[in-house]
Amino acid sequence: MIYEKSYKKGGKVLIQLKEILKKLSITQLDIANELGIRSLSTVNQKLNNKSEFTVKEAILLRDLIVKKGKKKYTIEKLFEEE
Repeated sequence: MIYEKSYKKGGKVLIQLKEILKKLSITQLDIANELGIRSLSTVNQKLNNKSEFTVKEAILLRDLIVKKGKKKYTIEKLFEEE
């Protein structure tokens, strides 16, 4: 099943993602609610590259960013390596 796979790359990727989240004022609580994660600690671990995003989580996060920012991002763009 595709949703069992994870999406993780190097630390630079998450720095770019964090900048977009900060610019759009998307909090860890917003992310937790959108992804159905109960623990803010888990969200923090994912954003700090200590835990992996599943493909489903990456899609939901991208959709949240698009909804809040009105700018379309692909998952590849959000998670691309510099």
